[in-house]
Amino acid sequence: MSILEIKGLSHTYSPNTLFAKEALKDIDLSIEKGDFVGIVGHTGSGKSTLVQCLNGLIIPTEGDVLVDGVSLKKTKNLKNIRKRVGMVFQYPEYQLFEESVVKDVAFGPKNLGLSDQEVEDRVNEALDMVQLETEVRNRSPFELSGGQKRRVAIAGILAMKPSVLILDEPTAGLDPHGRDEILKQIKDLYDQSDMTIIMVSHSMEEVATLAKRMLVMNHGKIAMDGTPRELFVQGDKLEKLSLTTPQVTKVMEALKARGANVRTDAITLEEAYSEILRYLKEVDHA
Repeated sequence: MSILEIKGLSHTYSPNTLFAKEALKDIDLSIEKGDFVGIVGHTGSGKSTLVQCLNGLIIPTEGDVLVDGVSLKKTKNLKNIRKRVGMVFQYPEYQLFEESVVKDVAFGPKNLGLSDQEVEDRVNEALDMVQLETEVRNRSPFELSGGQKRRVAIAGILAMKPSVLILDEPTAGLDPHGRDEILKQIKDLYDQSDMTIIMVSHSMEEVATLAKRMLVMNHGKIAMDGTPRELFVQGDKLEKLSLTTPQVTKVMEALKARGANVRTDAITLEEAYSEILRYLKEVDHA
């Protein structure tokens, strides 16, 4: 069942001026309920414009987006659409402003006109979902680590109970520990809920680890669409789009080139480890 339908979507910034820039060009796309879609592409390929069209932050100049059958162009209630399609921007911690974590996460639900009890329930549920420790919940968000701040920002969106969660470069600017922390939380969130997740990323490794489906954007169009495994074996095509395969895939290809009888479609460290171990046992018994 499609939760998002993109039909003939095009968008031009500053149309009919000398500064007109066509960011999206006639995109048709369906995203199924419960899917995890990774979107990659070089800078300026249209990734961020596309996801901002999905909840009405940008109204496309042509075409339409349907959220559970509701047209963004025809609806008179974009606020309701944005409740269903929540978006976490790059560096979302810059949007934190309340004096405590709890108050920050409660801001969105309070604006929905919910009772105090329901707001409290939603805040606690959202903070539990991102596994933020109880002892930090009444602290200022500005006292937390980068990874914790980002989890607070994600919790603020989750408290609105969206059906679709969009994450735009969720690990940008984090140190390795903070990055791993956020990726684990995103994976746990997806595994433990029926939420549809769309993640924009510059990291092929992140997409390989998390996404079930991968879209490659190029010059405002979808150039490739498939599972990460299907796309990563097309390294030459990705390179023509100014992208590259995960390091793990490159290692397996190098081993194959040196005569090792290994599969080259491993896309995670775990898969590569298992395949290399299998090969070494095979050699040992030969």
